Amino acid sequence: MTTNPHRINFFRSTRIFAHLPEAALREVIAGFRPRVYARHEILFLQGDEARNFYLMSAGRVRLYSISDQGREFTFFIVRARQAFDLPSVFDGKPHPVSASALSDTRVYVASLTHIQEMADRYPPLYRALARQLSAATRRIADIASDLALTDVATRLARLLLVSSQSQGEPTPEGILLTLDLSHSEIATLLGTAREVVSRTFRHMEREGLVLRTRRGILIRDELKLADIAHMRKKL
Repeated sequence: MTTNPHRINFFRSTRIFAHLPEAALREVIAGFRPRVYARHEILFLQGDEARNFYLMSAGRVRLYSISDQGREFTFFIVRARQAFDLPSVFDGKPHPVSASALSDTRVYVASLTHIQEMADRYPPLYRALARQLSAATRRIADIASDLALTDVATRLARLLLVSSQSQGEPTPEGILLTLDLSHSEIATLLGTAREVVSRTFRHMEREGLVLRTRRGILIRDELKLADIAHMRKKL
């Protein structure tokens, strides 16, 4: 079966599949199918049986959990070329989180059995999956540390600075960040309430650190924001 060259190039551009030999990559791709989700559509729920492996093509997906009290917490926002729900690849257990589309989204989907068989057959794929799972585990450890040891202002400053490194546009007035998240979505990322996020933004604006505009968030004083985030050495 002939594989679309554009699809081959897309899979080759991802971290997980980048280093597979050509024949192996084609075999892996043959097990994937494209699927489209509308904004707010649920891909799967925490505790559901894990049957598929997901690779983002376009859009954004939120991975989150809901407490017994109904409070939501967002662990990751997945974007193009990223895979998600990696723990199920290794243990086959139910989904540890829920996933919903934050925007109109396109993903490539393969059965969990297919990706497990391919990982067993091709060690470079197994190692790439393991590295991605390790990175996600470290990220969760960082999240837990932030929630336990830092306040909302620190967490928001870190989110803005880290996001600006990949999504920021330098301007004469500062760094313009198109952070395509609502205050409610930011709140679930920071483990707080929307009102607290709004109040923290207002305080940062009064201090001259940021300015919310129609185009996005303008970071006006990167160094002071880095002091709040305890990230000055990383800039």
